[in-house]
Amino acid sequence: MTGPEPLTLVVADRILHQLGCGPTTDTAAYTCPRCRTAHLTITANGAGPTLTCPGCGELSAYLQTCTKLPSGRVAGVPGDGHPFGDNVDVLQILRDRLKCPELERIVKHGRRGNSYELHLKGGRVVALGAIDVLISQAKFRAAFIPQVRRNPPRHKPVEWDDVVEMIEQLAEERDAVATIEDETIGWIAGYLGRSSVTRGIDTSNTAAMFELLDDARGDLPPFFDCEGRLHIRLEGVVQWLGRMAGVRVSTTELSARLSALDFERVRLAKRKGDDLRRAWVSISPAGFESDLR
Repeated sequence: MTGPEPLTLVVADRILHQLGCGPTTDTAAYTCPRCRTAHLTITANGAGPTLTCPGCGELSAYLQTCTKLPSGRVAGVPGDGHPFGDNVDVLQILRDRLKCPELERIVKHGRRGNSYELHLKGGRVVALGAIDVLISQAKFRAAFIPQVRRNPPRHKPVEWDDVVEMIEQLAEERDAVATIEDETIGWIAGYLGRSSVTRGIDTSNTAAMFELLDDARGDLPPFFDCEGRLHIRLEGVVQWLGRMAGVRVSTTELSARLSALDFERVRLAKRKGDDLRRAWVSISPAGFESDLR
């Protein structure tokens, strides 16, 4: 285990913010991470900053311990009853490690780690895949970058172990055992999360549907109709899974998986004069969007 990060004013400020104790305005003071009521006094000197709380005393050593979270779990660390220490916002630390401030929660389908998802603000879902994707920083980045469109920092192996441990500790178990249906829903959620999805499309409006199919030019984007049914092209999902999530699946297999979720395979066809526009789509039952959450 490497030693904790040297305590400087910059490090102290970052850790205090991760602990939820940083000032929220330019004039606000730091809050003590222990008592949460008194204000810290920070004195800088040649040996590094000294943090003093009127009620708790000198806290520089405590803060330096926090620079090694979560792998700095040793006897004597405040909050031995919690794997990451008392008053530590582990989710905020993970956001900082991944440079992903919009991360809201983590969902795991199945206790064996069959499928992990990052849930971001705005309802976006980043489908990561199984536990082997988390353990491999390269695989994680391959799944993360195309969906979030951001390049996360590279970490040393021991630091990446901390990231994986934080993800596992924070993960909400959605199901006791992940099923094929759960995995398929996770794929669809990840695919839809890559961009905004149009809702309320009136499929009975021939003119509007013709324009939609014409604009798509064979690459119809997913959308929800007025009854809340998802319309989605198998080819788009298959291509995204292979290119962005590293999952190899055929359209035949995906079609079978969607059929198990009561999707219906339909050919949309709309005519304008002599021109005909058409596309094969799979249509979900009404209310399918609630299954994606």
